[in-house]
This record gives sequence, C-alpha cells and structure tokens, in this order.
Amino acid sequence: MTGKRRTHRPSGARRASALGALGLCALLLAGCTSGCTPAAEPDGPTGAGAAEEAGAEAKNGDVPPPAGRTAGDLLPVPRGRGSHLPDDFNGDGHRDLVLNDLVVAPGESRADGRSKGGAPADAGIGIVYGTAGPRALDPSVRRLLTPRAHATAVRDRLPAVFEAAASCDLDGDGFADLVTTTDTPPYDGTRRPPATLQLLFGSPSGLSGAAIALRIPERARPGDVQPGAVQPGAVCGDFDGDGSADLAVIVSAREAGFRLGFLRGPFTRTGAAHAAKAAVSVAGPALSAPATGPDTDADGYDDLVVSARAPRPGTAAEGILLLGGPDGPGRAGGPYRAEPLPLPELPASPAGRAPITQLLRTADFDGDRRPDLVTRTMYRGERTDVVALYTAGHTKPVITFSTSVFLR
Repeated sequence: MTGKRRTHRPSGARRASALGALGLCALLLAGCTSGCTPAAEPDGPTGAGAAEEAGAEAKNGDVPPPAGRTAGDLLPVPRGRGSHLPDDFNGDGHRDLVLNDLVVAPGESRADGRSKGGAPADAGIGIVYGTAGPRALDPSVRRLLTPRAHATAVRDRLPAVFEAAASCDLDGDGFADLVTTTDTPPYDGTRRPPATLQLLFGSPSGLSGAAIALRIPERARPGDVQPGAVQPGAVCGDFDGDGSADLAVIVSAREAGFRLGFLRGPFTRTGAAHAAKAAVSVAGPALSAPATGPDTDADGYDDLVVSARAPRPGTAAEGILLLGGPDGPGRAGGPYRAEPLPLPELPASPAGRAPITQLLRTADFDGDRRPDLVTRTMYRGERTDVVALYTAGHTKPVITFSTSVFLR
C-alpha cells in the first residue's frame, strides 16, 4: 500500500512530534552556547514547589500557582473526547508536556542504574497535563510513568531505563500515544535481541496503562542488533502521505552498518504496524524530525534527519536529510543544518553560582498558533530544578515548577 500525495495534511498526521530531542545530556557550563545559559538560583519553595534547597532570592521570574492550590496538590486528569492536537494524551484539546529528566530523590543517584534488589532506579517519565487559560500547563494535573508500574518486562526483567522518544497518535483514535526507549536486557546469544522500544497508548484518562513492546517485523530488521551498540530511538511522522502516523527506527548497530526501519501506521494495540518496508542503509545512528517542521519541501510527505548524534533542542545541529514519499523516507535530500535558538534572557547568577538552563521544548502550549518555550534550570547537580514555560512574546514565564513534585 502506498500513500497518495496530498496538499492538505490530514489531522492525524499533525500529531506526530519528535521527542527524541528531549533526551538531555549533562552539559558543562563552559560548553554552553545557545540552548543553555546561566540562570539565577531561586530561594526557598516557590509557589510551584521549586528549588527548595537554593540559597538566594528568587531571580528567574517565578510565578506562583493560582490561589488555594499548589503544584504539590494532585488533581484528576480531565477526561477528553479525543482531539487532533500533538502530545494531547487525554484528548481534551490541550497539549501536554513530557519530562524525561526529573530531580533525584534524596539518597539516590541516577548513576546507580539499578537500586538494591535489582529494581529499576530510573525515576520514570513525568507528564504534566495541559489546561485552559494563560498558564497552559497545570503541574497539579500530573502523572509519573515508572518502569515498575508502566514498562513491560522483557525476558523476565524490567528495564532500568525508561525514557520518552516520540509522541503521535499511532492507532488513530484521537489520543496521542507515547513511544518509549528502554535499555536492552542481557543477550544470551541464541535468539534475536529484543527490541528496546515500548508503546504507551493514550486514552480519555491520559497515559495510564502498561506499555506494549513494539513489534518490529523481520523485513524491517535485518541481522542481529548487538546489545549496547545503539540506543534505538524513534521518530513519528506521516512519511508515506496516507494520513496515518508512521514510525522510523534504527534497527541495526554500528558493526553491521546503520539501517533505517520504516513501520507504516496505523498500529494495533498489540504493537504491530500496518506494514513494514525493508530496512535501508543510513549514515548515522540518530534520527530526528527537522527543527523547522516535519515537511521540509512542502510536498505532503514528512521528512527525517539522520545524524551522528542526537541533537539537543535549541542548539545548532547538522545531518543528512531523508525525504518522505509514497514508499516512506529514503530519498536523499542533501545536507541539513539547524540554526541555534536563543533562550529568554535570565538575570545573572548570584554569589558567582552558575546554574545551567536548557531548552526542553518548542511548541504551541496555549493554542495561539505561536511557538512557546519550555526550559529547565538545574541547581546543585540533580537534586534541584525549575521548569518554566515562556509563552510567545513574553520574557517572563507564565508558570514555573520543580520536577520534585513527581517525587511526592
């Protein structure tokens, strides 16, 4: 089955969004250009429960939550009826925020891998649900997706790593779904190594069920994937122009040459694609959506970027463009370059301290069709942070909160 070229993209295809760029790397301040900037350190618990341990007066434009409510409260997820918005997991017509990196609880370390007893040490994925009004996000309406509660065990082992990679409506039901990456379980050398991608399906109550392992057909997955050689990611998009969300994944390792697997949507709730294309050779292990928009040449087919390393949001990036078409991505589109995106200006850090601010997301959260910015500022290693939403045209955030709310 091949897609038909279209001039108006079906609404389901608009739901594809690349979250692979959300995988935040630890940045040294000396290496910061655009995409990371020093920021002031807040003092005490803000209205959003942020930066409890910081020792200076709040300087980053913290905005308290509505009267009578704090981000520490936990409210039910509003039940939606489905929508055509990206990242709308509960289908209520408001974009939601996905957070891969959360502050570390006291006594724990992200470097631990697994805690005592072999249980996953990864705190999980934080979801902050969208809301009406100028704040656009409500930290009181949040859910934590943990490996223990939401990941699927592979060969009797829960993953230690559980991170969001991409979001799109894979089954076409009006609720965005989440593609997650996990670490590869030990390989016994006798069977094909297990896939590291799992799917969480949206619903009127958001992302709440157990993940399903993505089923990658043999046709799209030649050879054995050597454990640890590649950490597979995924990119959503309507690459064949048929109106359904597809997935592009890296399906082989460095030793065998990197290969791209194209899985046609829609997907079933058992993790199976409608069809798959034979894997094709590509120039690198990292996939991402073009920063300027999924369809770079406006031909009705979403495109891909292949690069040597995953780009960080807001920073300069280079790669090779793969153009979509009726048979999916694969046509050479030439070199690709993304220009750096400046962050909002932040006051100087007090007392010579230099926290690091990173861009998490550029997307329309308040529904005005203009891109908003979500940033995260880290203080004192992994234990204190502030997430801030800057709506388009504003230099101060409309809301701030700490990811420590997910530990409560």
